[in-house]
Amino acid sequence: MAILDTGYDRHHGLIVEAQRRLPHDAGIVFKDFVGTSKKPIDKSGHGTLVAYLLLEITQNVDIWMARVYEGNEGTPESAGRVAKVCYEAVDQEQDSQLYRQSRKPLK
Repeated sequence: MAILDTGYDRHHGLIVEAQRRLPHDAGIVFKDFVGTSKKPIDKSGHGTLVAYLLLEITQNVDIWMARVYEGNEGTPESAGRVAKVCYEAVDQEQDSQLYRQSRKPLK
């Protein structure tokens, strides 16, 4: 599941508690399209709460958190970031489908 928001705070108590209930192979992958942070960041808290809500309603989910907003307001720059994320997701899905097809046994 992809979330395009303000990022997330991996040390927030709600996130820590929700992730404890996940299977070991599930979790949150973070990518920053606003800056260059390799570690999860959320300056407003909005994305953190969205991630928490998703973790609360499902038991087995992988979340791809894309930080595209700096705050709670959209800007022309953030609209461009959303488009970039969409293009990247399509590219990754195509790569994933090619990988799955290449793993099929030959008949």
